[in-house]
Amino acid sequence: IGEEHLPWLARYGIKSYKLSHSDCMLNLGLDYGPPLDAHFSAMAAPMEVMNEKNKETENGILHDDKLGLICWTTLSDPAMAPEGKHTLNIVMEGPYDLRGTDWDKEKEPCKERAIAFFDKVIPGLADHVQVAELLTPYDFERRLLYPGGAIYDLELDLTQSATFRPAARSKSIKGLYLAGNSTHPGGGVPVVIGSGIICADLIDRYE
Repeated sequence: IGEEHLPWLARYGIKSYKLSHSDCMLNLGLDYGPPLDAHFSAMAAPMEVMNEKNKETENGILHDDKLGLICWTTLSDPAMAPEGKHTLNIVMEGPYDLRGTDWDKEKEPCKERAIAFFDKVIPGLADHVQVAELLTPYDFERRLLYPGGAIYDLELDLTQSATFRPAARSKSIKGLYLAGNSTHPGGGVPVVIGSGIICADLIDRYE
C-alpha cells in the first residue's frame, strides 16, 4: 500500500507489532494407520521442563526430543491420501536462527532425527514412512513469504490478538478489506477461515 497512504496513527500501530515465533513441520506419508486416538495429539512436558526448553529454543538450540502437535489429517479427511494410506503433519519447535549452523545444513539431519524420535512415540512409524518432508522456517519464509518463518505472521499474545489485530475492513482506506493470519481474529487455519468469512460478510454489506 505504501506508508504515505496511511495516517500517522496507523503507521505507528503497524510498526508496534511483533512477529510470531517460527516452527518446523514434518509432513509424513504413511502406508498404515498410525496407532493414535484422535486428529490432534499434543506432545507436552512438565511446565518447568517446557520453560527451560523454550529458553534454549530462543537461543537457537535444537532438541532431539521434540515437543509439538501431531495432526493425523487423514483421520478427519481420508481423501488427503490414496486409499489405505495416511498423512501426518507434526508441528515442532524451530527457531529461525540456529546456534553455530543454519537450516540449509540442518534440514535433512533434523528430519531424520525427528522421525527416529517420533518412532518411539508412535509404534512402527519409521517402518511405514513412504514420503517425508521437513518444512523449516526458511521454507515458510521462501515459499509462503512469512518473514523470519513466523507461522502466525503477527504474534498471538494478548496485545496482538482478536480486536487488537488489523480489522477486516480498513479504517484508513475506503474499499480495502483484509483477511488472513495477521488480521482479526487471529492466526491458524480455522481462525483464518473465520477471517475470510468475516471479510466476505463485510464486503457483501458495504460494497
